[in-house]
Amino acid sequence: MGGFNYTTDIQLDSGRQIHNWDFIVLKYDSDGNQLMDFGNGDGVATYDSGVGECIEGMVIDSIDSEDYIYVTGTRLDIVKYDSDGDLVNGFGNINIDDDPDEQDGVLIREGIGATGQAMAVDPEHNIYVAGYTYDPANIVVLKYDSNGNLFDGENRVPAFGTGGEVTYNSPYLYPNSKDRDKAWGIVLDNSEGVLYVAGKSKQDYDGEWNDDIIVLKYDSTTGDPVNGFGEDINGDQIAAEVIYNGGYDDLGSIITLDNSGKIYVVGESESESYNKMTETTTIYWNTITMKIQN
Repeated sequence: MGGFNYTTDIQLDSGRQIHNWDFIVLKYDSDGNQLMDFGNGDGVATYDSGVGECIEGMVIDSIDSEDYIYVTGTRLDIVKYDSDGDLVNGFGNINIDDDPDEQDGVLIREGIGATGQAMAVDPEHNIYVAGYTYDPANIVVLKYDSNGNLFDGENRVPAFGTGGEVTYNSPYLYPNSKDRDKAWGIVLDNSEGVLYVAGKSKQDYDGEWNDDIIVLKYDSTTGDPVNGFGEDINGDQIAAEVIYNGGYDDLGSIITLDNSGKIYVVGESESESYNKMTETTTIYWNTITMKIQN
């Protein structure tokens, strides 16, 4: 494939087969052989919205032994495929084939500059999408049912957050509003009925601005912040959160749980090294793994 391609997420289905996004979805068996009967007949499933979609996150859900693939990215759009790589009729809000009676597997999030970065599904097959808005850059989490109906208190109840979404913005108003708070990972703890979101947040340290790793905890039904997790900034009940400051810029990109509910966050942490001989400073980005008590 020519041009610029990259992969940002990967999941295994119940048959231990691989789905990979490179502006397309490819499917492989467990030996790494591409399954050519997947998608458009050439082993590739695609969707072209006409606006230059960039896919960032994906998740696979199994319903009655059938695997469904959800992908998200630009505008917080969601595309739903079945295990053959075909768009799933009845999902979303777009009529690709102009049939007014049935949606064609695509959910377009109109009127918002945003990116979906990560996805999760619960045992009731509800879909959670985490990402961030553009300007200002705020962390956002949305919740849909398996047909793409938003839990806004009208189409689906109970309401999740406000109108089906939860947002977080740091109380520190970083001057560049497009680079404040962003989410990269989400994980559900279904036994406790909560979700965790990981990302980065701009924090002010006496006029010095750093990107810090942030972990947020919410009730997965209502979207309410769960108090008692971490410390709220300045005592404000904005969200239950954990902040990690490594001294420079840090970000959390992947979050998961172990069987006891302990939280693990993997990301990047910046450090500097000054060479007295050459009077130069070298900046390093190191992988960081955090373990957090739930």
